[in-house]
Amino acid sequence: MPRFVVALSLEGRPCLVVGGDADALRRAQRLHACGGRVRSISEAYEPDTARGLDEAGIERVVRRPTRDDVLAMRPFVAVSTPRDEGLSRDLAAWCAETGALLCCVDQPAHSNWAHTAIVDAGELTVGISSGGTAPSLLVRLRDALTAGFDDEFADFTRHLAALRARTEPARRRAVLDAALEGLRVELRVTLPKWR
Repeated sequence: MPRFVVALSLEGRPCLVVGGDADALRRAQRLHACGGRVRSISEAYEPDTARGLDEAGIERVVRRPTRDDVLAMRPFVAVSTPRDEGLSRDLAAWCAETGALLCCVDQPAHSNWAHTAIVDAGELTVGISSGGTAPSLLVRLRDALTAGFDDEFADFTRHLAALRARTEPARRRAVLDAALEGLRVELRVTLPKWR
């Protein structure tokens, strides 16, 4: 089924991350970098994950998450990385009570959203989604796009943002179209033998 992809504004919004592994750390750091007020809850944390959360100033609670945690926090978004069917089912019920968006990694039956593979280049953020069905493919695509969007491209996006900011609204489209004249994007995909 097609997914409706959005870019959420998380500034100042509560975000819950359940899990103590490297995957949970990466997701917590991304939510935190986007301005979310992140709380991490897990029965146990890998040492590098605990250190990374502490260094980022992300609140870390050591215990199994409860309904009271979710109801009190009322997260805007929640992410769970343990592949624990019972926990995921509980989180889905609790998040439904509060209206929170929930992603249980690799468990789409308990999720109402799926992560996108993110590529950042200057002022550009590209998100690629498979709706949770092909995460390994997304990693390959993300890595290829990251390699293609070099430092010069990132600088070019900042140039365009500055140009847009200093151009009066009535002229923006024409000015930006002119600045993009000559831009060329090429994409080529080589598939493995699969048929």
